[in-house]
Amino acid sequence: MVPSAIRVPTTATRVAALPDVATVGQLDPTVLADAPVALRAAVAFVLVLLFGAVVLSLREGVVHRAVDASLERPLLSMGYGVVAQGVLVFFGAYGYGQLLRFGSIGSVVGAAGLWVTIAGALALSALGLAVVGAAVTEAAGERQPWPGLAIGAGVGAAAWLVPSIGLALLAWVLVVAAGIGGSTRMWFHSSRGATPDA
Repeated sequence: MVPSAIRVPTTATRVAALPDVATVGQLDPTVLADAPVALRAAVAFVLVLLFGAVVLSLREGVVHRAVDASLERPLLSMGYGVVAQGVLVFFGAYGYGQLLRFGSIGSVVGAAGLWVTIAGALALSALGLAVVGAAVTEAAGERQPWPGLAIGAGVGAAAWLVPSIGLALLAWVLVVAAGIGGSTRMWFHSSRGATPDA
């Protein structure tokens, strides 16, 4: 007979001790707003470095082409970048709303979809910031995407040092837009069969 002090918990007890999938999948936006400014900046810096390293490892050529495209028409590219992020936010919110409507957010699929969307947004942001950093290194001499990634991560972190969460988010969006806008402009016009200067 096993003494009661060392009994193995039943399966029901072990499952009840695990967090609910709905709890794991939920995000509270006030956590970001209430976080100390230095913590927001540090987390942004680390996430941009991590996601940017993956992007550069897999697609360094994309960064080079994006720098060329963004530097070709910088202000117009920034506008395209803002619109691109707006479209992504719209479709992300729409998809999230559809998952809520069908009750999928509490499921594993809903939680996984939410986290995949967040990872995609972080990868896009890291790409934009890596492009901005690579453009800075080119202005200083020779284009270097890897040191540019560190510069871009620093610029992204600096955006989150703004005390107002709204202004910090606006600064982040504008900097990322400067990096992704050139490629967006080129893609949009090539998909229409027009030249990018049209």
